[in-house]
Amino acid sequence: MEKTNIKFHDNYTVTFQHKKILQFVPELSVDKNQRIVTPNIPLLTLSTQSNSLGYFLAKTISLMLTAAKYKPFIELTVDELVFGYDDTLRNGTLPEIQTIYTGHTGMDKFGYLNRINGLDHLPFWKDPPCRNITASEGSLFPPREITGSDID
Repeated sequence: MEKTNIKFHDNYTVTFQHKKILQFVPELSVDKNQRIVTPNIPLLTLSTQSNSLGYFLAKTISLMLTAAKYKPFIELTVDELVFGYDDTLRNGTLPEIQTIYTGHTGMDKFGYLNRINGLDHLPFWKDPPCRNITASEGSLFPPREITGSDID
């Protein structure tokens, strides 16, 4: 996976975004023009989050979505679902921004997350350990000096 928007910081961390490149392999899939019905995730997320915004703002959002005729389920082709489609609610939303340790101050933290979208915790839970960010970046493996073994 390619990393983009790379920025190194004074505390020996690096921030980046993943550029996810998918490739269609026809012999391993259904026809990419096959139509499917799938949840409208941006709409469902917005409607769920609007409950915490207060009655008037939630009602305004509800009226706007109704007027724009957004539906909780949408019909797409497989190609659109996997490789992207224009969604006015998403409006160019970028994937998460990750900050990881570079290993400069010690290889024991190499590749471990320091922040996600600028936060040092997950905002969905109020207490540890659920809100803690204690994971590796996912595409890097710990160095052999730490694991004591080769990757099989």
